[in-house]
Amino acid sequence: MGDLINKQLDVLGGQKNNENKISQNRSLRESIRPLYRRLRKSYYGLFNEEVKLPNFLIVGGQKCGTSSLHHYLANHPSVWSPEKKELHFFDYYYDYGVPFYKRFFRKQPDNIVTV
Repeated sequence: MGDLINKQLDVLGGQKNNENKISQNRSLRESIRPLYRRLRKSYYGLFNEEVKLPNFLIVGGQKCGTSSLHHYLANHPSVWSPEKKELHFFDYYYDYGVPFYKRFFRKQPDNIVTV
C-alpha cells in the first residue's frame, strides 16, 4: 500500500517524507491490532458467565423506527434491555466471542423477556 501511495504522490507532486511516516504508523497499528483483539477475546473468555441471552433482536436500518420500537418495548414492565442500546456485536465485536456479548446482560432480572 505504501508503494501505491508513493506512486500517487509522484504523479501529484506531493511530499513523500510525510506520507512515508504515515504509512509506517499505519502498518505498525495494523500489525498490532490482531494481537490486541486476540488478547481482548482471551480476557473476555475468562469470564464466561451463565446469563440469559435475548429472546429477540431489533434489526433495522437508519431512520426506520428501530429506536422508537426499542423505546416502547423497554418501557414495558415485562421487557428488559441492556443500558447500551446498540451493542454492535454482530458487526464490530463478533470476533471477541459470546462471552463479550454476555457481559451486556449481567444485570437483568429473572423471569422477563430480554430485548
